[in-house]
Amino acid sequence: MLLLFASQAQAQTTYPDYENLYVNDYAGIIPNSWESRLRFKLEALKVARDIDFTILTINRMSDYGHDGAIEPFATGLFNKWGIGDSQRNDGILLLVSRFDRALRIELGSGYGNALDAEMQRIINTTITPAFREYAYYTGIDNGTTKIIRAVTGRFPGEYDTNLLIRIVNATGRFIQMSFWWIIGIGGPVTLVYGRKAYRHHKRTKPRICRYDGSKMFWLTEDEEDAFLSQGQIIEERIKAMDHDVWVCRQCDHVRVDAYPARFNSHKVCPDCHYKTQYFSKITDTYPTRTSEGHGTAYSKSKNCDHETSKAFVIPRIEDQTISSGSSFGSSSSSSSSSSSSSFGGGRSSGGGASGSW
Repeated sequence: MLLLFASQAQAQTTYPDYENLYVNDYAGIIPNSWESRLRFKLEALKVARDIDFTILTINRMSDYGHDGAIEPFATGLFNKWGIGDSQRNDGILLLVSRFDRALRIELGSGYGNALDAEMQRIINTTITPAFREYAYYTGIDNGTTKIIRAVTGRFPGEYDTNLLIRIVNATGRFIQMSFWWIIGIGGPVTLVYGRKAYRHHKRTKPRICRYDGSKMFWLTEDEEDAFLSQGQIIEERIKAMDHDVWVCRQCDHVRVDAYPARFNSHKVCPDCHYKTQYFSKITDTYPTRTSEGHGTAYSKSKNCDHETSKAFVIPRIEDQTISSGSSFGSSSSSSSSSSSSSFGGGRSSGGGASGSW
């Protein structure tokens, strides 16, 4: 019975088709100017090491009939596309499901479980921290570099360089990292902590009642809700705003100080004027090389249910010229001018790692 249910669930999943062997950004989270850079990096890996590495971003797995964990979806997609060489099974898939807030590095069965722990470390320390700041491209790009390093033992662009060149490059990376740590991090850290100290002082300094000159008392989180409106309570619950309530014990005057939360995507609702409006996008049809895609952008307030919607158009996918060396599962050949757009029949047995943000 369980096997029958599993097979039926698998049959209901309709995996997306691919438009490119290297990058298919169906969620629209990679800027066009940077997508070419990613593709160049993956093409170079194919030419130098004959390893097939593809990146796919989607909005949500339920768009393809899958309701559940990302692992079986990634494995099924990997095997449906046939990523990698059919004999070595050394393909790599980086799958990002944007609104599910889930990602997966799926490895071909040729790797076994030898790289699973390293893939998990890359997800936890490189990709998901960037995703939490909505820096999707940064997470994907840096994660791709580290995945290539883990698989090949070389950084991109150093596949055939000698030891001396690699030492020089490593020294340069270290100097650059140190420079940005001192200039790009050290200074802002001092500034940030200085600002935090100032804000803390400003926020906690004693308040004096403007009516009778008495000292006011700062209420606790549990006490302050009785003096906040419904919209203010919702702002706190979704971490869009923080409110401090001060009360004068002599004349019962109440003062509410509001502080916007940092790194919160909610906006002020034009109807109720509370910072409770959020935005989302749904792709209805995906673009191809011959037709545009279409979607709908929504905004809604969590306080007053004010809602708007607006249709948008996704440009057609630009045609990409792919050399014969870019076909998954085939030997690279820079001398041929023919193109290939098929996968090589690679398989995965579920190896890799997953994450969420």
